[in-house]
Amino acid sequence: MFHQATKIVLVVEQLLRAKVCAVVEAEGAKGYTVTDCSGKGAHGMHAGGLRPSVVPGFSLARIEVIVKDRAAAERIAEAVADQYLKQQSGIVYIEEVEVLRPEKF
Repeated sequence: MFHQATKIVLVVEQLLRAKVCAVVEAEGAKGYTVTDCSGKGAHGMHAGGLRPSVVPGFSLARIEVIVKDRAAAERIAEAVADQYLKQQSGIVYIEEVEVLRPEKF
């Protein structure tokens, strides 16, 4: 049986990866998944994947976090945005998901 949960997706520069993960942990998330990625947005193209960036720290990381309740997701999203995304590029979004083993989250 599946259970309701909330996923936060944070796409940030690799330079912020460890700091953002520390915020995620400090806000009580039990775990997260990090993948290297690339993309284009308001700050231009961020190379990634098989194509190395001139400055490795400017490539992107996608951090996905699943928590049981939306309030926890909003706290994580707002903490990351407040601490790191006023000066740095990045995006944050939340979506409702269903999970199979709720005790993991």
